[in-house]
Amino acid sequence: MAWFKGTATDYKDMMDEIATIGDDEHISAATIYAGGSGYAIGDTVSLNTGTYDHAPEIEVRGIVTADVVATVASIVAGGTGYSVGDTLNIDGGTFTTACVLEVVTESAGVVTSLQINNPGAYSVQPAGTLTTTALTGSGNDDLTVTVTWTSSVAGIVTDILISDAGAATVTPTDPVATTATIGTGTGLQVDLTWTETAWETLMDYQPAVIASAVVSAGGTGYTVGDTLVVNPGAGTAVESASFTVATVSGTAVATVTPAVDGYYAATPANPAATTSTGGGTGCTLTITWGVYASSTYTDEKVMILHNTVEDVYVGWKSYNRTSTDGDVWLCEGFTGFNTLAGKWEDQPGASGLDIAFVPLHDSSFSYYLSITNRRIVGVFDLGSTINSMYCGLIDPHMTETEYPYPQVILGCITGAQKYTYTSPSYAGLPHPCSASTSYGPGWIRRPDGTFDYVVNGVLSLGNISPLDDYVAIQPTGHQYNYTPTGSAGWYVPSQSKSWWTLVRPQDVDSSQLEHLRRFNDEYNLWPLTLDDNETNQRLLGQMTECYWLDNFDGNLSNADRVWVDGEPYRVFQNCKKTNKTNWWALKEA
Repeated sequence: MAWFKGTATDYKDMMDEIATIGDDEHISAATIYAGGSGYAIGDTVSLNTGTYDHAPEIEVRGIVTADVVATVASIVAGGTGYSVGDTLNIDGGTFTTACVLEVVTESAGVVTSLQINNPGAYSVQPAGTLTTTALTGSGNDDLTVTVTWTSSVAGIVTDILISDAGAATVTPTDPVATTATIGTGTGLQVDLTWTETAWETLMDYQPAVIASAVVSAGGTGYTVGDTLVVNPGAGTAVESASFTVATVSGTAVATVTPAVDGYYAATPANPAATTSTGGGTGCTLTITWGVYASSTYTDEKVMILHNTVEDVYVGWKSYNRTSTDGDVWLCEGFTGFNTLAGKWEDQPGASGLDIAFVPLHDSSFSYYLSITNRRIVGVFDLGSTINSMYCGLIDPHMTETEYPYPQVILGCITGAQKYTYTSPSYAGLPHPCSASTSYGPGWIRRPDGTFDYVVNGVLSLGNISPLDDYVAIQPTGHQYNYTPTGSAGWYVPSQSKSWWTLVRPQDVDSSQLEHLRRFNDEYNLWPLTLDDNETNQRLLGQMTECYWLDNFDGNLSNADRVWVDGEPYRVFQNCKKTNKTNWWALKEA
């Protein structure tokens, strides 16, 4: 899993951020090469080398103060069999981190100069002429040195966290030097493992349509009323544009009028060649292109990503809904990709359920992304609301044969509303809500390939009955229990639930909720499972590394980090909902 955070300039830029981050190399593991000094817990560092589309970040999680560290290492005997780049420890002393030396130059295997890669952290320093032991390389362990020591060095890093996995186009060579971005520490060096998350971009464009055209070359053989179809050339036409010949000069085209706007992923270069429905040939047009707009929305941008490891297809359509000024994403999943299939919504396996929307906006906002080869989870901080999405596969409670493509697409509202929308049906991952006239805001691909709506029955939904076919998100171990009165939510106090003794509703006094903490005072994390309401409350699976938790004491704020079993999780409020049962956690690293 890879974790990223940052700022997008607007809702269309956010799509490009995901595509870039998902495709480049990211840090999957980091170890300390040299602990440096002067750091504090919580400090962050950037990498001094490498080329990045999205900069990585390392956070300091542990430090130590050493009585002494090595500052100078002088050669007594150069030894035999060494090569440039060999590393070795000095022997002796008492330490929490050992001193590491590296061979800088050698002559016929005899070391002629050294550098200190890690000064170590010693409570008792070894004295006199010191022997060494090879860590890497072919040396014969016969190099000896003397070392100069410096006492009372504070802030040596002993533990680190990958707080942003980064997206590298050129990865650096180990060890990697760093620069503090928070704090004043110096000298931290790290060894890094890089991994490609393997999301390739199959579709990414803003559809273009014709606005107007002037004749570049009139050609010959044309008559008024002929149709001129614009050839895509080096462009890509999902639907070809055409013009009608309005006037001619002799048999050459003089003027044209738009006939079919077309729909182009990439426009042909001007002047564009045309094909006539009549007998004319040779007419070319200089076309002015515009951005596709329907009667209800403008500024469309579409994207499809494919994971080459797990063979997962997900995508988004972003646009502005003119009636509400809502800048939104519509989330979608697919089963494949066909370059001849045409538009985004016509790709293989698209559900056709336009219900999984994520309201965003056209100015900057911060984001958090958790990306694996199976799914992409996004959290978007819009100030007044913290919106979320889940696009990809869940962890099924069945075998691969029984459930070959357990895909869930989940947004946080069923329509294209502005992010300032205040309806109670506006909610995300742990508590998705549906308006009284619609299902959603998500869907799941069932084992047989058909689709179910994903909702949580927390509202009195007039169009949902106990026999309706839909899936609810529940904490692990709870079986869905619909009651005739209508309200069916798993945190509705009036309902009798099988998990009542484990998770209390929000109106119970907090003094009775200490059992929601673990014995070591950490939070309990409840996996977000998908409960099939139609098939005898069968648990289909759970959303990968997404959890409900109860903020029963009110101590958690948005984007806080909590640690459970030594692993970090970020905690988020559920869209606009801030009461203590509307919080959820996403594994950070």
